[in-house]
Amino acid sequence: MTVADQAEHVNGVGFETEPTPCNFIDSAGRRVDSTVETGASTSSSCTFSVCPSWLLKSREMDAGEESYRPAAFTLKLEKLASNLLTADDVSLVVDWLREESSLTDENGEDYMDFEGMWRVRERCRDLWGGELDRCFLATTFLKLQAFGGAVPVEVAGDYIQRFVQMKKLNIELCYHDKFANGHLTGKALEDFLEEIQVFEGQDTDTMMLFRARQVAAAKFVFHHGRNGIMRTVDLLVSPVMEELQRVRGALEKDGFDDPDGNNWFSRKSIETIIDAFRELDSRGHRRLVVGDLLAFQGAKFTPLFLHRLFEERIVKTTPRSTNTAGREMDLEKFAEFVIAWRDKGAPAAIRYFFPIFDIEKKGYLTHVDIHMFFREVFDVWVECQQEGSEDPNMCENVVNEIFEMVNPKVFGKMYRQDLERSGKAANVFGMLADMWEFWRHENGEVELS
Repeated sequence: MTVADQAEHVNGVGFETEPTPCNFIDSAGRRVDSTVETGASTSSSCTFSVCPSWLLKSREMDAGEESYRPAAFTLKLEKLASNLLTADDVSLVVDWLREESSLTDENGEDYMDFEGMWRVRERCRDLWGGELDRCFLATTFLKLQAFGGAVPVEVAGDYIQRFVQMKKLNIELCYHDKFANGHLTGKALEDFLEEIQVFEGQDTDTMMLFRARQVAAAKFVFHHGRNGIMRTVDLLVSPVMEELQRVRGALEKDGFDDPDGNNWFSRKSIETIIDAFRELDSRGHRRLVVGDLLAFQGAKFTPLFLHRLFEERIVKTTPRSTNTAGREMDLEKFAEFVIAWRDKGAPAAIRYFFPIFDIEKKGYLTHVDIHMFFREVFDVWVECQQEGSEDPNMCENVVNEIFEMVNPKVFGKMYRQDLERSGKAANVFGMLADMWEFWRHENGEVELS
C-alpha cells in the first residue's frame, strides 16, 4: 500500500461517522448550537435558519479568539490523541502478527494469511477498540500480500507503525488548522515547528529560532502552497515532511547530526541560508537587491537572469518604480529562491523559473528566448576566458542542443509541460542562468533530475 493510501485512511481525523455539529441563528439573532446526525432529516416545523460559516468566523474574530474552528473539532482531536498507540503498543501488535504467522520461507521470514490477520484484528479490538481496523481491511491485505497470497509479517508491522505515525502527525497538524477546513498556512507550519521543537533540539541559537522556523516552513509553502495555503493531506505524503520526520526521529533517539547540511531542517542547513543572506546584504537593510545576488556563493548568475528574477518574483516596495528598481528580496523570498535553485527539476521549481525566461508571456520558449539568455552566459564565459570562448558558433550550437535535450512536441516551441516531461529542466535552467552550471554541463557533470 502506498503512502497516499495511508494518508487517505488517516485524513479527516475520523469525522465521517460522527455527528456533525451545526450552528443556527434564531429569529432574535441568538446563536444556537445543535447536533444533527449525518443524513438525518430535519423537522419541517423548525424555524431556525443555518448561519453562514463566514458570519460565525467573523464574530469569533471580533471576539479576539485565536482559533475559529468549532469546539467539537478540538475535542475530537483531543480524544483521538488520547487514543493513539504508543511504540510499545505497536511492538505488541507485531508480536501478535508473528504468533499468527502461517508459514516461513527459506530465509526465515514469516508470512500470515488473511485469517491470521483477522485474528490479530480481534485482539487489537479487545484493547483499543477500532483504532487499527483500517489496517486489517481486505483491501489492505490484497495490497500487502506477496508470497503465496500471504503477507510478510515485517511488511504488515511496518505498515501498522507507519499508519500510527501518520495518524499522530495528522492530529498534530490539525491542531494548527484554525478553521478546521483541512488547510494550513505558512504561519501555522511555523507554529507547528515551534511545538515539536525541531531546532531547539539541535541547540540552535535562541536569537535565530524565529528566522530558522520561517526559513524551514518556506520549503513546505514552495512545494505545496497555493497563495500561501496548503492542504493537510498533501503535507502528510510530502517528501518534505519525510525529510522533517527523519530529523524528528533522530532527535527522539540519539540526537541528529548533519555536518554537511544535506537535510533542509538541520541546524547546519538553516544557518547556512541565514548566514548567506547576511553576507549578501551589503547595505545592512535586511533586504537584497539585484547587485547583491551577483556575489552569490557557488554561482555566477547573469545580470539578465537576476533582473528577470526580481521582475517576476519580487513585489515592488515602491509602487511607482520601474523594472527592478524598488524591488527588494527579504529572507523569506531568498529562502524560496534557494529552494527552487537547489531542486530546479521539481514541478514547483519549473513553475517558479519558467515565467522568468518567458519574457513575452507566450506560454512557451522559442530559439530567440533561449539564445537571448544563453548569450549572457556566453559573455561571462568569454570574460572568464573559458575553453571554447573563441568559437563563433557556440551560442547557436548550445541553443540547438537544449532543444534536442528537451525534444518539445511542437517544433520550435518549448512549453513548460515539455520541460516536466523531459526531465531536463534542471539542466536547461542552470545553463541559461549560471555560467558555472554551463561549465559543469560542458565537463560532463550533468545534474541528475
